[in-house]
Amino acid sequence: MSYNYKDEAYASWIAFLLEEAGYKTFYQPWDFKVGNNFVLEMQKGAKFATHTLALIFENYLASLYIQPEWAAAFGADPTGTQRKLIPFRIQDIY
Repeated sequence: MSYNYKDEAYASWIAFLLEEAGYKTFYQPWDFKVGNNFVLEMQKGAKFATHTLALIFENYLASLYIQPEWAAAFGADPTGTQRKLIPFRIQDIY
């Protein structure tokens, strides 16, 4: 799941719902352990993810650190036929 840390409450709720529905998530607060290398963990997530859910808020679009997350999914499936990148617009963006 790709989100800005300022929107973690929404991300936690969505991750919980997905897990309850039987989906496996790779979610930073639950899956990254103390002392893990953040960059390597993100690379692992991008490499093995079937889909990347992008939670679109204003905070998301303003963050430079989010760009590699969605770009990796888009680069792996630029035509969208495998739905590697699934954007969820949570907030109206003007």
